[in-house]
Amino acid sequence: MHIVPVGVVALAAIFLSSAFLSAYNLQILAQAFFYAVAAITVDLLWGYTGILSWGQSAFFGIGVYGIALALAHYGGGALTGIAGVAVAVVAAAIVAAGVGWLSFWDGAPSFFVAVVTLAIPVVFTQVILSGGTYTGSSSGLPFPAPNVAPQQWYQISGAFLVCAAVAALIFVRSDAGRVLVAIRENEERCRYLGLKTARWKIALMAICGALCALAGSLYAMFSSVAAPSYGDFIFGTELVIWTALGGRGTLIGPIVGAIFINYVSAVLGGNLPFLWLLIVGLIFIFVVIYLPRGFVPPLVAGISGALGTMSGIRLRPRAPGSRTRREPAVVAADGGSAELSHEVAMGAALAGAHAAEGEPVLSLRGVSKSYGSL
Repeated sequence: MHIVPVGVVALAAIFLSSAFLSAYNLQILAQAFFYAVAAITVDLLWGYTGILSWGQSAFFGIGVYGIALALAHYGGGALTGIAGVAVAVVAAAIVAAGVGWLSFWDGAPSFFVAVVTLAIPVVFTQVILSGGTYTGSSSGLPFPAPNVAPQQWYQISGAFLVCAAVAALIFVRSDAGRVLVAIRENEERCRYLGLKTARWKIALMAICGALCALAGSLYAMFSSVAAPSYGDFIFGTELVIWTALGGRGTLIGPIVGAIFINYVSAVLGGNLPFLWLLIVGLIFIFVVIYLPRGFVPPLVAGISGALGTMSGIRLRPRAPGSRTRREPAVVAADGGSAELSHEVAMGAALAGAHAAEGEPVLSLRGVSKSYGSL
């Protein structure tokens, strides 16, 4: 599958669909798109590298308050907003790198990452609550946000999500992405092969923290208010749940999980205000019990099977001794029989002709070898 063309199609679908959705649906989906970007970072850490991080919400919250503090206290201009986003992204990357260093320093037990990432949202929330009028404390911090229509926010958030997803897919399919999977599967062997696994994980934490902060900054401008709940432990747990429901280690799964749960929760919250949490909880229990890999992998497998059936493609085992026209039977030197493709048979005939004339059968120039992602 070519990632970039699929991303272009997804972008076109988002811009076209924005003309047909109601303002209410545009608002819900735009919020879900920003959350889905944060869920992607959870999947990069947990699904691909084996690092279960509960603290991605704290980096999202840093982005939210970075832009909010800049616009609320230092002017509402475009340059102030850009500076606030830049400071928030850099600050989140530094904090995430510090979390990684505390969690992955040489000799640190594996549970350190869970302890540290559990503590980060708690620390973030306490800092915001103790900030008084500067941070808005528990009441939240309103600020002058840009005047953008819901349709435009839907397009901006959708484009941001598609770009983040395409970049993440390209990354995980590269040699660096395969290193992350190798660390997840057998970190000790990776260290034996000379990889500085702690540095890899710290760098990934910093990158994911920066991406979360960028998503938080854009979301803050979308919502026009900063609240401690955007960086607390509950939101961090929801990111993990959405990733698990969709299917970790797929990137598409967390996106679908975040969008599906947020949209369903908003719709049910309006129509069934007393039952929607129970319904969402039952969905979660069903997926955990019957679809432990998440609901996206079996869904993709089912769609692929249906498309194969509709196209008439059948994979049947060949009967012993049967052969196709492109696989003529030849007699081996020991009297047995073998099957060669048409191309191989022609090559063998040409090689025999060249050998009879005293010419080289095969000539190689500029041959090299590479172990790729090993």
